[in-house]
Formats: sequence, C-alpha cells, structure tokens
Amino acid sequence: MPSHRVKQGECLTSIAARYGFADWRAIYQHPSNAELRKNRPNPSLLFPGDQLFIPEKRLKTVTAQTGKELKLEVNLPTRKVQLDLLQDDGAPLAGVAWRIEGDGVELSGTTSAAGRVEAVVPAWLRSALLRAGEREVRLEIGGLDPLKDVPDGGISGLRARLRNLGYEPGPDEPRMTPRTRLALASFQREHGLAGTGELDQETLRKLEEVHGC
Repeated sequence: MPSHRVKQGECLTSIAARYGFADWRAIYQHPSNAELRKNRPNPSLLFPGDQLFIPEKRLKTVTAQTGKELKLEVNLPTRKVQLDLLQDDGAPLAGVAWRIEGDGVELSGTTSAAGRVEAVVPAWLRSALLRAGEREVRLEIGGLDPLKDVPDGGISGLRARLRNLGYEPGPDEPRMTPRTRLALASFQREHGLAGTGELDQETLRKLEEVHGC
C-alpha cells in the first residue's frame, strides 16, 4: 500500500476518511507507523511532510437476499472542534450563541461558562467561519503544527498558538523574527517566566499547557 505525505490542514481523521477508514487508529497504530507515533505522540498534531504508511483496507462482506430491501448504516468520519473564547479583559465569553458555517456545514450552540465552543464537524472540513455574538473567527481546522521534532524548529506552531492566545507574532516566516520574539516575551512575562523571547523547554511546556495542546 502507498505512503501518504501529510499536507497542511490534514489530520489523521481526514486522512483516514480519504482512504476509506472509519477509524484513524487503523492507520496511526499500524506497526509501520511506530516512528511517526514516537515523534507525534499527539495524533491530532501532524506536520506537513510527515509520512504515513497506509495499510491495506479490509473490505466487509454483506449477504443480501434478492427482492428484499436492505438498509445499511455508514458511520461518516468526524472530528471535534474545541476552543475557548475570551473577552478583551481575559474573562470567558460565556453564554453567547455561536454558529459555525463552512462548505455546506452549519452548526450552532451556546458557549459554556468557560467560554467554550464544542462542535463535531465532518472529517473533510478544513476551513469554517465561527460567529459568536459580534465576533467572527476564521477556523483553519487541522492546521495547527507541532512544536517539537519538526524541521522548522517549532516556529510555525509557536506563531499559531501565540495568535490563538491573543498575541501578535507577525507574519509567517521560516525564522524567528523580532516581532515574534516580542510576542513570545509578552507571553512569558504574563505567565511567570523570564521574558527572554527564546523558545526554551520551560516555555514550550507552558505554551502547550495554556493553549491546550
């Protein structure tokens, strides 16, 4: 079977759906992907360029009687979207109606007391618009890069997390820029760390803790 080279915006659920697997674990837990599991312990965080072995799919056989109606239920792969919305002062945006729209998908709900939005979307959905009260947020689903064991040293994952947390690290570039260092230093100081602007191990742990992944 072929290997799959991960592209930006893909996750294991969407890749599994592409190859006809209802459960992404059939790919992730295959022995041939042991090295990938070591480098990507969080299966929700893949990096563009990662290689996945795609095992042979086992087809299920169904016996049916001619002249009779047969009903089959198919479980379509989905993935969970979860994020916390905060007001400008850091307080949760609680009890606000939200709506997610994108590529034929329309979902709605109300933020929790913690300002949380939780939704289950089709595995193939990559981009959507979230409206909550007067706020609009563009969601790039599956587009978050890992921070560790990646060719760019974690720069793309760092900038994405800083933006999500309300800091402005500047445009995406393949290197650490002064603007990114300033944003990182602000994050460090606000969370009890030395504002060095360097992505050290202590900062990595705190960033993953605060961001949630």
